[in-house]
Amino acid sequence: PATSRWRLRAGADVWRREYRDEEFDRMSVSAHLGPRWLIGRASEASLLASVRRHWQANEPDHYDLGLRAEARRRLTPRMTANARLSWHDRAYDERTHLDGPIADVSLGASYAFGPTVRANLGVGWGRERPETERYRHERRWLQGGVNIALPWGFTVGTTVVLRWADYEGNWFPFVPDGGERNDLTRSLRVNAFNRGLTVAGFSPQVSLVREDRTSNAQLHDYERMSGELRFVRQF
Repeated sequence: PATSRWRLRAGADVWRREYRDEEFDRMSVSAHLGPRWLIGRASEASLLASVRRHWQANEPDHYDLGLRAEARRRLTPRMTANARLSWHDRAYDERTHLDGPIADVSLGASYAFGPTVRANLGVGWGRERPETERYRHERRWLQGGVNIALPWGFTVGTTVVLRWADYEGNWFPFVPDGGERNDLTRSLRVNAFNRGLTVAGFSPQVSLVREDRTSNAQLHDYERMSGELRFVRQF
């Protein structure tokens, strides 16, 4: 706390994905710091300095430096709305032709149907402008999900996401006529954890994720099934 309405907010994230072949492994570490403004009993906003570092095949790949603004407002006792706007400058260690700014905007809302069921819906837009034209693109996404608190301390949930990406430039030979590349990615996530089972205050959460991407660019389609382990803490 700084004053009755201002707080200092800080946080960090660590994320890692491993494959059978090390060359596909991914990892990122991020941190943020900035002021949080308690506007009233139902509203708040934050402005955060943000830094992110990414590794690929266990080698440093790129870093992002930028700002992130967030806002949240409780509209009714059951419904909460939120918004996020971020801008980062991305710089690669070796593939410098991909250097450039990244922007993202998202809006969302959550609704509590009761003490045990909460649903959420969100939309978003993003853009990347690297130096090489063919990798410049805009993306849009739509996501929805529901979480249910069950007896004996279990919580289960599912999330569905649709993402569209439209690339600029000439994508020959992947697009035979040399046109632009367009992707559609669909993902389904199912997760579960037990609130009574904790490790240092955190509950292990197990997720099963199915992801499919279709593209007009040859060799860029894929189907992926994966498992994830997270540690969740209820506040």
